[in-house]
Amino acid sequence: MQLGVMITDGGAHPPEKWAVVTAETIFPLGDALKGDRAILARKVQLAIAEALMPHHESHQDDERSALEADGDAHLDRPHDPIPRAEESLEAVKNCIRGTPWEDKITDAAWLNLVGSILASHFATSADIERQWHCHRNPSEKAKAFLAARHGGSN
Repeated sequence: MQLGVMITDGGAHPPEKWAVVTAETIFPLGDALKGDRAILARKVQLAIAEALMPHHESHQDDERSALEADGDAHLDRPHDPIPRAEESLEAVKNCIRGTPWEDKITDAAWLNLVGSILASHFATSADIERQWHCHRNPSEKAKAFLAARHGGSN
């Protein structure tokens, strides 16, 4: 697994960026891959990104819709990324079936790790959507929400 930082100026990350970063995190391409296996691994990683894109897109759309409909009241609502992560994990498993990495989809430790990464990415995405809502709608509640995440500065 690899870690990275996504940086943006001017809005949340688009769903295709989330999909690519998530795919790179859960299915990294090692330097040891050579030849046809390296190309196949790249294709699998791309297939994972393509499969995850609609999940990221609908997740962001759902969060934005809730913020538009309920405004600051939505900021207090808990976000449960697990159902979306479970749906997405199925999409990932489907991309790996029939490949040399198919044994991953029966490895409980790998599945737990991937599920955790997916849940983390969806939770982070929801939080970013809420932060951008607060930047665009600077109410007292929004300022407090941002201060809780940024140590008093927004």
